[in-house]
Amino acid sequence: MTRIHVPIALRWGEQDPYGHINNVHIMRILEEARVRVFWKPDPRDTEALRAGPGPLAILDATSGGATQHLVASHHVQYMVPIPYLRGEIDVQLWIGKLSGAGMEVCYEIHDPVGSKTDTTYVRATTTTALYDTEAGRVRRMTADEEAAWRPYTDEPLVFRR
Repeated sequence: MTRIHVPIALRWGEQDPYGHINNVHIMRILEEARVRVFWKPDPRDTEALRAGPGPLAILDATSGGATQHLVASHHVQYMVPIPYLRGEIDVQLWIGKLSGAGMEVCYEIHDPVGSKTDTTYVRATTTTALYDTEAGRVRRMTADEEAAWRPYTDEPLVFRR
């Protein structure tokens, strides 16, 4: 399976009174991973430009860009509470399904890369749509977008009931 690994640092303040990362912050972590993977770096972001955009980062998300990558829905399954970890957690991301106007982004949040354990803390999906800002409506995926994203498609997540 072809997955993109996105290291995300946790913050001490993301914990709730139970001593684990709060569910609201989990959604922010997923958002950060999705943005880093699909959006081109802002021209002012010298660190991201130096690292080079990933192979899926083809959407121009700057203010006034022609396309918006909108969220249609989320499904999140919390497997094990995430404790505060000083290392960057490993958000693994792939595309579970490409459709005419969007995709289903799949995620798993794991222990930091190189840890002695490999706990899966969260499994989630986000269904997105591509929105043409000038036309004011959802648009179909271009051939270039599909060509960039197709190699990163794999089986979608199946959630337990």
